[in-house]
Amino acid sequence: DSIIAIEAQESYCFIHTTEKKHTVSKNLKHFETIFSENDSFLRVHKSWIVAKRHIQNYSKSDLTILLTGGLNARLSKYKKAEFEEAILA
Repeated sequence: DSIIAIEAQESYCFIHTTEKKHTVSKNLKHFETIFSENDSFLRVHKSWIVAKRHIQNYSKSDLTILLTGGLNARLSKYKKAEFEEAILA
């Protein structure tokens, strides 16, 4: 419940939680596989997986997602329709 988002950067991922940021040497596909049965998380960009419950706001024009704690995630234009469908469901 405390995971806000997972951000990929090169060969590491940063797990942003409500408490702090953890660095792990796993790729984003690893976490996408773990969360594949869990509809609480969305892959929104090649570098981002976000927790639906931590979405605060979304900018269609900037393709950014504001998350808990002021964290900004990018939204891929290719994932936009899927993202909008998921958050409206």
